[in-house]
Amino acid sequence: MGRAFGSNALQAVAFGANGLQGTSVVSSIIITIPPTNTDAPYIVSVIPAFFSNVTNVLTNITVRFSERVQGVDASDLLINGVPATR
Repeated sequence: MGRAFGSNALQAVAFGANGLQGTSVVSSIIITIPPTNTDAPYIVSVIPAFFSNVTNVLTNITVRFSERVQGVDASDLLINGVPATR
């Protein structure tokens, strides 16, 4: 199922458990292309906080972004200049 930008006709068909069906009237809808997102995501929070004094073994880092991101891997995070691992 692809994207159908532009004018479209929408009609619903419902089927009941008793075998009856009903069909709605055809409705015209217009789907517009959403604007391009030009704002890059940014870091909202990091746990432990930047420049924290971690006195024991660092086992987890949590990074929250302002929006959903893709393609960010553990190795993108540097711990003392060394890529993190899972």
